Amino acid sequence: ILDNAVDEAQAGFATQIDVVLHSNGSVSITDNGRGIPTDFHPVTKKSALETVLTVKSINNPVAIFGFNIEVSEELLQESHINKALSLLVLHAGGKFGGLSSGYSISGGLHGVGLSVVNALSEALEVTVWRDGMEYRQKYSRGKPVMALTCHGLSTESKDRQGTCIWFWPDNKIFTTAIEFDYNTLAGRIRELAFLNPKLTITLKKEDNDPEKSLYNEYFFAGGLFEYVKWLNADK
Repeated sequence: ILDNAVDEAQAGFATQIDVVLHSNGSVSITDNGRGIPTDFHPVTKKSALETVLTVKSINNPVAIFGFNIEVSEELLQESHINKALSLLVLHAGGKFGGLSSGYSISGGLHGVGLSVVNALSEALEVTVWRDGMEYRQKYSRGKPVMALTCHGLSTESKDRQGTCIWFWPDNKIFTTAIEFDYNTLAGRIRELAFLNPKLTITLKKEDNDPEKSLYNEYFFAGGLFEYVKWLNADK
């Protein structure tokens, strides 16, 4: 999801990405890019937004991700994973199709990462700001639980654009405690900021104790030149 937001920056449409690790275990990623399209998709008969967020059932959901996921035996026996992954329309997104796709370069692929995160989330909320409108839709374990809603933005916010993906990992699939490591994410985000000198990425970790909350902002106008300086700072 973060790579999808970075793609918007690399295409020249986003300048800011905000990543928040919420105190309730959820994660939200917000960018100020063009916003995922919401028009009607003639093939899937759904909105383009729902198309990239939903996938068809697959037979081997654990193997397809290329890494081991500890899954409870009950879920495997009752085939709940296939139900949870009822959304994987791979290659449904806007990153495929070469130069006609709208992205000359891409680090993320809508219809793969986004739909998989959706399928592995107990809940996911998406908000899109586009063309003076705000669109919202909620999902649970990969399936929409409400229709796409929209309303006009206020005069002050009418120019707002972007996408916010807010998800809660499914503890029925991940049977061990899920903890997003702030330092690991900070390292990855710092690298992305060095590689994208016109992009600002913020990382925030919320805590019930305000004194334990963490926040960093990453912006490196010098790009790789600043990266080399940073690598040599302690030498």
